[in-house]
Amino acid sequence: MATRAVTDVLEKEDAAYHIGITYTSNIRFWEFNEAFKVRLRETRAQAYEMECATLFAASYRRKLPLGALLLISDLPLNRDGIKTKESSQKIFQKFTADHLQKGIKSLQLMREMLDKKMKGAYRGRDQDIDA
Repeated sequence: MATRAVTDVLEKEDAAYHIGITYTSNIRFWEFNEAFKVRLRETRAQAYEMECATLFAASYRRKLPLGALLLISDLPLNRDGIKTKESSQKIFQKFTADHLQKGIKSLQLMREMLDKKMKGAYRGRDQDIDA
């Protein structure tokens, strides 16, 4: 359901997007771990992120809908794709406001979907809602 809400918002705004496999882990400095990079390539993941793992685990446990609208800002498996302080600043300035607005619209649409009890809008048992 979260994916549907996000894609509906992105399509309504005619925004370019890609749905793909994102590898989530807590491995720091993975760019320098050759064995891990081989395993990562084998998964055919298009993105790697470290921040959502706990959120996804908690959401799965509580049966709460959760999705992630990620902005891919670097491609560290490519020779020139590692993010620098300067490139981070440029991406932050260029995309943050728009990305937040799209995220807020996606959450609003997801809330509407939950309220309408649309297919895939599982919210858990009543006692899970208030937890």
